[in-house]
This record gives sequence, structure tokens and C-alpha cells, in this order.
Amino acid sequence: MTDTVWGDPIEVNGERPAWLANDDRVWFHNSRGYNEQGRIVGALAFELVDTIRLPADHFAYLAIAKGFTPWGGQTTKRMEAGPAPHDWDAGEVLYRNGKIDDCDDDWSWGDGDCDIIGYRRRSEQLAGDTVTIARMTEAQWWAKWHAHGTSSLGHSLGIIREPTEAERIAAETGIALADVERVLAARG
Repeated sequence: MTDTVWGDPIEVNGERPAWLANDDRVWFHNSRGYNEQGRIVGALAFELVDTIRLPADHFAYLAIAKGFTPWGGQTTKRMEAGPAPHDWDAGEVLYRNGKIDDCDDDWSWGDGDCDIIGYRRRSEQLAGDTVTIARMTEAQWWAKWHAHGTSSLGHSLGIIREPTEAERIAAETGIALADVERVLAARG
């Protein structure tokens, strides 16, 4: 493993990325200062891992650099096609050769010539993000408009909601929302 050229660190924050294969080798680090080069993914306790480095030629680096979520979803080393990821937005994908193109469900994910290594995630709708507004006449709309003004009209109709404390902190600091929520939950 001494000849391996390692890529930049990728934050995993205690969670194994779905696109990592069991036989991938990583150089991992944790906050306790422990790190090891060449560990096989399948033998690693990810809850103790903060960042990983992969061999610099690993497909994930190209996918990340081009703004895609890496995809290693082939079902075997022979690249048998597997199903598309459940959170795929059904749009563009990235191929191993660097080509970006639209894809459809009929295309295979991970078979030879059309080896997909990245996809764009569908933006997940959060619970409570659906708002139903009663139909109203134009006169009723203007009456609400005049009664509430511009911004409070959105609040009164349920379109605008105040951010949670975690959302506010994440927006102000640039820290990932999930990280802020974990800290606030631990703080109690």
C-alpha cells in the first residue's frame, strides 16, 4: 500500500457512504487522532470514522468534483446492472468517462459502456413542507393581502414558516444542518 497515491479527505462523520464497496481500501481518520492507511471498508467501524481518503483515481473524486453524488451501485465486481438509487432525481447522470447526460429508468446502472458513477439527488420533501391553500376569489385574495400585508400574508397562509434554531444557526455559520441538530440534541 506504500505506492498508493491518496486523494483529498472526504467527510463521512461516522456514516458509511452507500457508494463504497466492501473491498475498497481507505485511509481513515478520526477525532482521536487515529488513522490507518489501506484498511478494507468491510472491516471498518464507520461510527468511529470522521474522514476517509481513497486512492486518488477512485471514481468518487470525479463525481464529487462535478457536483454529483457518487454511485457505486453495481451488484458485483463484474459490473452487473443494479437498480437506480432510490433518491435519484431522474435527470442527469455522470459516466465513468466524464460524460454528463440525461438518463432514464430503462438504462442500466453499471453495465460496461454506460457505467454510471454519479447522479443528482432528488430534493427530499421534509415532513410539514406541504401547504394546502383554500381556493379563493381574486377579491378574497386582495382582502387577505390588505389585511395582512406582503410578508405576513405568507405566514397567515402557512407558506412561510420561521426557521428552527438549528436552521438559523446552520444558515448563519455554514455548518451542515444535521451537525447543528446533533449538537443541539446532545446539549439537551
